[in-house]
Amino acid sequence: MVRYCLSILLLSCLICLASCKRPNPSETDQSQAAYWGKIEDMAIAASKANLDSMLYYSSLLHSKAVKAKDPRWEAKSLVLLGYWNSLKGETDTSIILLQKAIKLGDSIQDSAIVEQAHNYLGSRYLGTGLFRKAGSEYLAGLAYAEKKHDTSEIVKYYNNLGNVMENLDNLGMAQEYMNKALTLSEKHRDTLTMASSMRNLAWVIKKSGDSVQASRYFRSSLALFTKLNNQRWVAKLYSDLGIFYRYQAPDSAYYYYKKAIEIYTSLGDNGTVLITEFNMANLLFDKGKYGEAEKIFSRIYKKTLETNNLIGMAYSSISLASTYNKLKDFPKADFFIQKSETLAAQWNQPDFTRNVYAYKIELLKSQGKYKEAVPVYEKYVNLKDSLSSAENKTRILELQNQFNSEKKEFEITTLKQQTTIQQTKLHNRSLLIISLVALIVVITLSMGVILLFYRRGVIVNQKLTMQSEELKKEIQNREKIQKYLTESERQLLKMNASKDKFFSIIAHDLKSPFNTIFGFTDLLTTDFQNFNKDEIKRFIENISNASKQAYALLENLLVWAQTQNKSIEFNPQVIDLEKQVGDALALVETQAKAKQISITSFIKKTHWGIADVNLIGTILRNLLSNAIKFTPQNGSVEVSALLRDKQVWISVNDTGVGISRERLPHMFEIEGMKRTMGTEKEKGSGLGLILCKEFAEMQGGRIWVESEPGKGSTFTFSVPAVTTGK
Repeated sequence: MVRYCLSILLLSCLICLASCKRPNPSETDQSQAAYWGKIEDMAIAASKANLDSMLYYSSLLHSKAVKAKDPRWEAKSLVLLGYWNSLKGETDTSIILLQKAIKLGDSIQDSAIVEQAHNYLGSRYLGTGLFRKAGSEYLAGLAYAEKKHDTSEIVKYYNNLGNVMENLDNLGMAQEYMNKALTLSEKHRDTLTMASSMRNLAWVIKKSGDSVQASRYFRSSLALFTKLNNQRWVAKLYSDLGIFYRYQAPDSAYYYYKKAIEIYTSLGDNGTVLITEFNMANLLFDKGKYGEAEKIFSRIYKKTLETNNLIGMAYSSISLASTYNKLKDFPKADFFIQKSETLAAQWNQPDFTRNVYAYKIELLKSQGKYKEAVPVYEKYVNLKDSLSSAENKTRILELQNQFNSEKKEFEITTLKQQTTIQQTKLHNRSLLIISLVALIVVITLSMGVILLFYRRGVIVNQKLTMQSEELKKEIQNREKIQKYLTESERQLLKMNASKDKFFSIIAHDLKSPFNTIFGFTDLLTTDFQNFNKDEIKRFIENISNASKQAYALLENLLVWAQTQNKSIEFNPQVIDLEKQVGDALALVETQAKAKQISITSFIKKTHWGIADVNLIGTILRNLLSNAIKFTPQNGSVEVSALLRDKQVWISVNDTGVGISRERLPHMFEIEGMKRTMGTEKEKGSGLGLILCKEFAEMQGGRIWVESEPGKGSTFTFSVPAVTTGK
């Protein structure tokens, strides 16, 4: 009887555990896989002809894969959708979709999907200027290609990595990668890849300064493409040689441009013909053959006008304006520069608009219209400044990511590993609970068989119940840990985004005053005799204000950097607040007089505090400077103090423009940093308030603000008080 009972229990446990074990995924239905494969092929084919059709087929494949819960085909569809978004210029969406594809591909260990997604993702990062991220993706893809010994893919990744290194100005590494690509393609006698690799290598070698060696690779690449009878690539090489010889051998460059135009014309590639003719016209312009250049530019302008090609019209019109300026035909030059401005407004491409301003300045100077050139130059400086900020944004983000990459990746990876461990433990606990419940059911059904063991059965049942409760508590604890880890990861991502915004603002504000200084000093250097005293005085005032702004921002930035690495020493001492405020007022006296703002201090001899002299001086200086900046002419600023709860509350009150209710809660946060202009267009970044908050808290106090739009603001900070005299 006992053996029979134990056999039933053992058999039941085995059945239960077998039922709880995760089943192996069944093989994909062949007809369904074939149908989905056809949809994928149609999406790929449409990518070269009709992007709307590509989106339709890719979305159809994605919806079917999600509905069927098939991770492999879902990952494939995400790769297609990511590629479609990249073709449409939706870079951010493309990156998100490709990252999801990589995650899904990793989960099912499908290296082909992961490798393809890494390649596309690298191209997206390369196109947006995030070169280090692009390199990381290409290296990941290269690892998969090397595992499956796919030579053509390996060569492709070597060339891509060479392009990344070239953009990072690491020409040595760029040349090393491209030499690897060339060596591998030569070893496998892949003529097409050899020719392409030689062309890439030629540009890198040219950039490094070895023109002779670069010329050899260009000609070797041309010879291989000629051997392959690949006319389109032959034309590209002729065009490359035209660009290569443009300055060192203009006659040779002209010859190569003509050869390229002949081939493109025979292929019916009218768009590339126009581009090559445009390069040829620029070559003639550089050689001083303005009449010949004018004929080609005019022909390009007419062709683009007929086809309503906005970009072509824009570039040909600005080239005609410059050419007619050289020919001293100012009426035609004026006509085409005005045409360029109109087209620039339609195109709304800032870089082209900046070029229009530059050409217009030269045209006005050629006609002696210096005063008319000044407002155009100011537009040029402002636009150049905003473009520099946009161009540097990705660099700042990349540098910040590089600065925190090891720490952030380690923390996030650790959190994810811990999360995976917790999920695995929870799953195992669940399996154990199910097994225990099954045992209880078996014991209940077998009560008639094990009556002789009733007492022992009761004890076992009680123990199992206690263990079940303990396991439930353990699961609850694990769920709390999971929530904590998720929240920690969210906070890390939020902090990183805040730092990204901080560095973007600082990069712009630090560069802006230097653009102003360089711009106006260039004007004074080149055309000093053409300006009157009032104009020169205004230029010098602009240079002075920009210099002071740059110095103040740099000083705050250096102090903030010291707070971040904990290198600022805190030396608390008993200080006379009346004297401390007086010293701060002396520093901003000139700033206040310039706007006829009265400053009054109500600090008394009885006001003593415990603080660091340097830290409290920085707080007062920033608050007073901000109060003057945002207070209009003939306004007032007051400084007062109040003893409360063993603290001294020091307030700076102004009659300025005030602060909106929405901004008040974020005034002392990096997320709330915002470039604002004072009443006299004084510039600021918000970094000073960040320093004030950190310094106030370092001294055992805090800082807050009360304000209403149009009624002024009151900034208050506290430090520990000394209730008796000195």
